[in-house]
Amino acid sequence: MGIKTRKKRIYAEREKIRHTTHWDMDYLPRELVARQYLQSPPGGGKTAPRKEDGRQQRRLGLMLIGAGLALFAGAVLLGRFF
Repeated sequence: MGIKTRKKRIYAEREKIRHTTHWDMDYLPRELVARQYLQSPPGGGKTAPRKEDGRQQRRLGLMLIGAGLALFAGAVLLGRFF
């Protein structure tokens, strides 16, 4: 008789994956995690956007909100006529 092989199943800790936000703390050695946290971030440490970019994004956001409100008002007006 031949050797029976069982169906391979991948075991995943679904509850742990669902509730764990920092997988590196659970699966990597402590020394490696500590070394990663001590290194400087890639890109020269730039974290905050320049002021011009922030102003431009704010302006774009306000324009999009205005466009959304105009579309909503148009939909309400069209709804009153039908």
